[in-house]
Amino acid sequence: SGIGSEDLHDSTSAGLALTWNLWDGGQSRAKYKQAIVDKSNAELNFSRTKEALQLELDKAISQYNTLVSSFKISKEAVSLAEKSFKISQNRFKTGQASVTEVNSTEAALTQARLGLTLNTYGIHRSLATIENIVSTPQGDL
Repeated sequence: SGIGSEDLHDSTSAGLALTWNLWDGGQSRAKYKQAIVDKSNAELNFSRTKEALQLELDKAISQYNTLVSSFKISKEAVSLAEKSFKISQNRFKTGQASVTEVNSTEAALTQARLGLTLNTYGIHRSLATIENIVSTPQGDL
């Protein structure tokens, strides 16, 4: 019997070649050691950054608490300065006070209002700092 077309079979062959560098002059070991040093440096930087942020947060919270405590005092100072200014205006109308006294009480009122405004600004700035620190994702540290 001869070889017919039905006796032919498709055949496939594949090959795989692997090369393994047994000696690279110590480059792999040097890269490994450098990677360990880099990891250690990254961990140290992370720790320092985290500590710095914690200190900044503590400072901002302390500043906020101080400003909130002094806010009531600043409001009282404005209220007293307004009363003093009104009294000096009334005294001026009746001839019992000079223009200098009225100007002085008005300057004190302006100073008290400025103090209250600066206090309010400081509170908002402290809150923004706290919010910025607290909202920093841990992955960004």
